[in-house]
Amino acid sequence: MQNRDKSKQATFDQEELKRLALKPLAMSVLGRTGADIERLIREARQKARRQRRRLTYHDIKDALSIGQSSMSDEQLWRIAVHESGHALAMIGFDLGTIQTVSVGTASGGFVESNFKQHTDQNEEWINNMLAFTLAGRAAEVLILGNAGMGSGGTDNSDLAQATQLALDAETILGFGKKHPLLYRRIQDQSAMLTNDHQLAERVHKRLETGEAIANDLLNQNKDILLKLTKRLAILKAIDGDEVNELIGKKINTGIP
Repeated sequence: MQNRDKSKQATFDQEELKRLALKPLAMSVLGRTGADIERLIREARQKARRQRRRLTYHDIKDALSIGQSSMSDEQLWRIAVHESGHALAMIGFDLGTIQTVSVGTASGGFVESNFKQHTDQNEEWINNMLAFTLAGRAAEVLILGNAGMGSGGTDNSDLAQATQLALDAETILGFGKKHPLLYRRIQDQSAMLTNDHQLAERVHKRLETGEAIANDLLNQNKDILLKLTKRLAILKAIDGDEVNELIGKKINTGIP
């Protein structure tokens, strides 16, 4: 019986070692497409074949890390600050659960999360969602003293998503400060905001409110934000369990 227990323990230890060894590889592919991963592995295999040796774990790890090394320390730190701001806001406002937080990827960095599906989506929820979306930029201003342009520039950017949510609140979700019962589906968002200056002012006011809420949370938890940022900058990717361990119950939401 004792030998059998030792055998089971040995098997468990081997499986745990394999899991720990594969985890960095799994984290390193975040943000890449299946085609990207296939190409990188194929190139690593060809390189090993030319050197007349077998493909190794380190070959794969190095291949999947391509693109990370080209990022300067300053860029990596800014992205780590940005994504840590999002992660802290996700937990602080209890909007959902975090799967992974990563930086240095092909897309720069991102927080992979599952938003809560069954929650009271009232105006407070909208404000918290705006705060979460703008928390990356707010974290940059708090820690670095300025914001980079990574928060905007595309239709999928933080600023674009926050603006869309604020505009929806004013025009189609029934939370408008003016004519809240009026439903207005907007086909051309930029034209509407350019031509309707009052609407643009109300939308921007919502964005400022969301930013202020994010600032309050981040300022109250600056030490935790820095701790997570430093960890993320070193590891490049952190799973949700570690994020919760780092900041979960320590976060100050300002709620008594």
